[in-house]
Amino acid sequence: MKHLNETTNVNILSQFDIGTGYKAVVQKGNVGSKYVYALQLRRGATTILRGYRGNNINNPILELSGQAGGHTQTWEYAGNRIKSDGNPRSGQWFVGVKPSHNDPNYDWAKQIARIDIRYTSGSHTDNTEFPRLAFLSYAGSAPFGGDSMTHAEAAVSPDYTKLLIATIENGETGHFTIYNLDEINRSLDNAGKGYVSLEGFPYQDSFTVSNLYGEGQDNII
Repeated sequence: MKHLNETTNVNILSQFDIGTGYKAVVQKGNVGSKYVYALQLRRGATTILRGYRGNNINNPILELSGQAGGHTQTWEYAGNRIKSDGNPRSGQWFVGVKPSHNDPNYDWAKQIARIDIRYTSGSHTDNTEFPRLAFLSYAGSAPFGGDSMTHAEAAVSPDYTKLLIATIENGETGHFTIYNLDEINRSLDNAGKGYVSLEGFPYQDSFTVSNLYGEGQDNII
């Protein structure tokens, strides 16, 4: 495994307290101008906590379990542009759903849903309650079979113009594909509660890191 350079002299600009009263790892955080969000895997369910800046982040607003669950580290704001119907997009977030069983240690999510927390907060047990991106292993320039996909995540660029889909093949090879976020959102708008397949979906860039994970000397992680 490669040794990465240590980062020093980091300035802390803000700190936030979860304040739930129990111990659980925060898989993903998101700091907005008004709210702070924390994603946790709690008793087998993906739980989204929210709080105002300056207060504890301990108000559960969303719980995903069953087919709506799946271990994930994706909680990404879907952008603030206008929807296809002319209404604002604020309140829409990307999150991993639908557990796979390809990794012996974790049931990672294998789809990326877009959830509008203004209207679909609370508890959910079915991934088909939301529009979602599916067939993630077929994204980009190096598609591979879904049975070999051990992990998948998504990230949105700071200017909300691009969506990155990252997939891991057989626990080692990383595939990364960048999409136009507006095109992804419009496709999800038109999908209703269905899915948008990434097989053949137009992308802006795509690349592969063959040695992303592993115990070998040349592996990155």
